[in-house]
Amino acid sequence: MKYRLFHGTLLFAAAVLLVAQTPRHPPVLVADDGSVIPAHRSVHRKNGEAVTWGRQTAGQSSWYVRFAESPCREGAEFGSGHAARCTISVACQNAGDAACKSYPYSSSLSPTGPLHDPDIVVDR
Repeated sequence: MKYRLFHGTLLFAAAVLLVAQTPRHPPVLVADDGSVIPAHRSVHRKNGEAVTWGRQTAGQSSWYVRFAESPCREGAEFGSGHAARCTISVACQNAGDAACKSYPYSSSLSPTGPLHDPDIVVDR
């Protein structure tokens, strides 16, 4: 009985440590006009980290982003009805590598809406 309790406690502690060490980034917020809010227009991520988007106005869910050259493992288009998470997947080992750069994309409320130009900066 004591062994099970100890084993369960050890597994729980390991899970808590793993979750605590996983960096969590808030979503990049899209405003009501389809632009990314000023504080999120240039977002820094490292290889393997994720970017997600959401709406600034509670209750609104429509958003859309498209990369011309995507650093995302999931492709180049994201949004309502598309993939919602971009996992950075580039060959970027050191600052100055060709892949360690800014990846501009277009943001909007829909694929046919007016486009805006924020970016994701990939750090090593």
